[in-house]
Formats: sequence, C-alpha cells, structure tokens
Amino acid sequence: MTHIIVIDDRVTNRQVLSALAETIETGATTEAFAEPALALEKVKSKTPDLVVTDFNMPDMDGAEFIRRFRSMPENEDVPVIVVSAYEDRRYRYEALEAGATDFLRSPIDHFEFKARARNLLMFRKQQQLLRRRAIFLEDELTNEARRHQQAVRDSRRRLAAVIDNVSAMIYAVDEDRNATFVNKSALDFFGDRLAEHIADNAGDIEEFRTQSNSKNGSPQDLLEETLADGGGAKRTFLTVKTLLVDPETKRDCMLSVATDITVRKQMEERLRDAMEQAQSASHAKSQFLMNMSHELRTPLNVIIGFSDLLANETLGPIEEKKYVQHAEEIRKSGRHLLHIINEVLELSRIDEGAVELREEDADLNEIAKETFKSVQSEHEDCDIEFSFSTEFESVKLYCDAEKIQRVFANVMSNAVKFTNQKGSVAVRVVNGSDGVVVVEIEDDGIGMDEAEIKTALSRFSQVYEDARTKKYAGAGLGLPVAKGLMERHGGELAVRGRKDEGLCVMLFFPAARVLEANPAVTSQSL
Repeated sequence: MTHIIVIDDRVTNRQVLSALAETIETGATTEAFAEPALALEKVKSKTPDLVVTDFNMPDMDGAEFIRRFRSMPENEDVPVIVVSAYEDRRYRYEALEAGATDFLRSPIDHFEFKARARNLLMFRKQQQLLRRRAIFLEDELTNEARRHQQAVRDSRRRLAAVIDNVSAMIYAVDEDRNATFVNKSALDFFGDRLAEHIADNAGDIEEFRTQSNSKNGSPQDLLEETLADGGGAKRTFLTVKTLLVDPETKRDCMLSVATDITVRKQMEERLRDAMEQAQSASHAKSQFLMNMSHELRTPLNVIIGFSDLLANETLGPIEEKKYVQHAEEIRKSGRHLLHIINEVLELSRIDEGAVELREEDADLNEIAKETFKSVQSEHEDCDIEFSFSTEFESVKLYCDAEKIQRVFANVMSNAVKFTNQKGSVAVRVVNGSDGVVVVEIEDDGIGMDEAEIKTALSRFSQVYEDARTKKYAGAGLGLPVAKGLMERHGGELAVRGRKDEGLCVMLFFPAARVLEANPAVTSQSL
C-alpha cells in the first residue's frame, strides 16, 4: 500500500495536498506534518513511498529538510516533490540541489500533480524491482560459483569421471602453465590452439593467490570472457577460476570451468536494444503528440475563428454571398479536423491509461436524449428517420457525463454516417440483466460482417475502402475512442450486425455505476 507524507506549515495546504495525494492510487494513505522535524522523526520508523513538501517553512526550509531526509540510507530513492507559491528560481535550484525529485508551482494543476506523482511512484517501484532482481541474479551467480567450487573440491578422481560428459569447458593448469587435464568440450572448442590459449590466458597462479588473499576471500575468481574457437569464431563464456591442490603432486593448480553464455548475451543485447527502441518510440510519440497539439490546434483555432467572422458577417455585410458560403465550408472543415485531432489525443491518453474521469451523479436518460437531439439537428437535412425510446423514468449514473456524452455522440454519428437515405436510426435505453443498463444505437445501413467489426474496433482502421464506400470519410477513431471510454468506466461496448442489414452498437453500463433506475410503466419515446 502506497504511503505518502505531506509537509506544510499551513493547515489548509496540508489538507488540500493530503486529499489530492490520496487520489493518486487506490488505497494510498497520507500523513501530514506541520513541522519538518516531526516528519524526519516519523520516517526513521517508516519509510514513505512519496514525500510532498512546502519549501518556505519557519523552522526548517525545504532544502534543509531534503538534505536531512536524503542522509538516511533508506530514503535515498524515495521521490520528493517540492510545492511552492514563490516564483524565484533560486528556490527551485536549492531544492533540486538538495535532492528534490520534482518542483511544482502553487497553486498546482491537479492533473499534472497526479500524473507526475504516479510516474515517480512507478519509477521507484521499477527501481525496487530491478534491485530485487539484481540481488536474485547475484545470489544465483554466487550459488553457481559455489556449486562449481564444491564439485572441484570433492576430488580429482570424481571430476575425471564426469568431466567429459558436461557441456562446459573444464581444464586445469599447474604452476608451470602445463595442462594437467582437459575435458572433451575444451578440446573440441580450441582444437590445436589449446596449448596456446592456456599459455596466454591461464594466468600466474602465484599472482592469482596473492590477489585472492588481498581480498580476504577464497582463491576463486568469476569472470566473463570472449574466446575464439579453432575456426576463429568468437563466443562468450562465464568462467570460474579456482585454485586447488593436485591430490597426486600436492602442488597448486588452477581449475577453469567455462560455461557458454553466448545465446544468453545475444538475448540480453536484443532485449536491451528493444527496450531502447521502445523508450525512444515512446518519447517520440509524446513529443509528436505535444507538437501536434500545439502546431495544429493553434492555427485551426485561428482558421475557425476568422471563418466564423466571415460566415456571420460580423464586421459588416459581404457583397458576394458565395464568400459567406465558402467561409461556412472552411469553418465546418476546420471543426471536423479539430475533432479528429482531439480524437487522436484522446485515444493516446486512453492507451497510456491517462484518462482522468470527473465523476458525478448524472441522468443517463438526459445525456442520451440531449446527444440524440444534437446529432439529429446536425443531420436534419438528411432523409433519415430518427427515434428514441427508454424503458426508464430516470437512470441515475455515477460517471463522467462529458465523456459518456462523447461516447454517445461518436456512436450515433457513426450510425447516421453509414445509413442510406430513407433509412432509420434508433436509440433505445433498455433494462439489462443483474442491474446492468444498456443503451442500443441501431441503424439499417450498410452493416458489417464479423471481420469488419473487429477491424472497426481497432485503432486507426477503416472498414469501407472499395469504390462503393469511398464516400465515408473519417480516421477510424470513433468506435475505438468510445470503446476505450466505456472500458474506463468499467463498462463494455459490443457490436452486432450483418453485411447490408445494418448495425447495432450496445453500450453496457455496469450495475456498480447505476445509483438508481426507475422503470417506466410504458416505454417512453421522443
């Protein structure tokens, strides 16, 4: 369970930061302190996962608190966020030099604070996981070396009995650099170059003994080395070198046990490359989305704004009315493009799990009705029959009303888009099983088969590509965005239909979000 410490000499700030911090993760707990000294005493007995502190405090400023906090070994990797209302960059520099992880200006943006805090907590958890894995791998390597060492100590006779049946290369060299025994794997690998390798790489036993004694350890060494076989091909080995006494000559000899780890090293390299590429791609994606948001939204707002002025003849009448019509087309196209940009950004946030829900009690009937009326008015020039019905007097839903309205708008607009003239679009709010409320949006348009439905629900995919359907524009984002937003609410989006027979999109709202559902005596219609 995530434990967060908040430090601020002002009670209001402590309450706000504590409440905000507890929303970072489910189950997160906070402790608030008015004095840094009290917080330092607390962390001696319990290491926090995150610290949020003010900078300017009467008894001890943020920089001094951070230095004392970092001086405790167990707090070296704990993220520290400094929050200050002062604009002086000197405070930011002092905080960062003291060991702060991040610095935010007050009043803080809640979304930014939670996003940064989540990222810092995630990085710390990954570091802890890597540390545990490193310890595990170190133990594994130590155990492996210990097993090799114990096997060598047993006796030369037992070793000789098994030496030719192991895949590792095993060979022993005496103090004169002569091979006392070599197993089959080493002979096969080195071939005629065995004597040369032993002379060049066996090492001086006395030097090895001295180094081992200086380290206050047993006469053993573990190293990773690259060796060339008889044909010149290079492979990587994990080699354990151990000093032991020849039972016959009573002289020291060096035993080398080399395990081929070439494949493992290649896999590690590929994994490292893949991680670097993934990190680079993620960074490039973030940069692209930020640039696109600024570079496209800004000029589009200008285009839409000035086209509004022209279309509405705000600055005076335009003599040639065709220009007014052209301005209206520019405005429509600009808004359409801005809608696509917003959909791309929303889909990116969904993929990254960064969608923030502003949940409240809302009437599902009212959201569906208002969206239906809006879509109907936008397409009032189409020869399409619209109908709306509900089996409920009212449905109270705990949700982000704006995002649910967006779901309805995307699905309803799609239904109209793919419905032929003189067709029909019906919206129904129906009672599902086990307290689930279902919204069905059905049309009798061109429909889709199962493969096309799967494609339509995937990212940036459009089903209709042949000459018959080229008239259907769009980026293929409506259904994926709606599906992502429904899943973010714990719901589900499902599609059923048949080719040339229409389509029905079903939105399932889970019982956990339905606060109150009052069935109507008879189904109500618009």
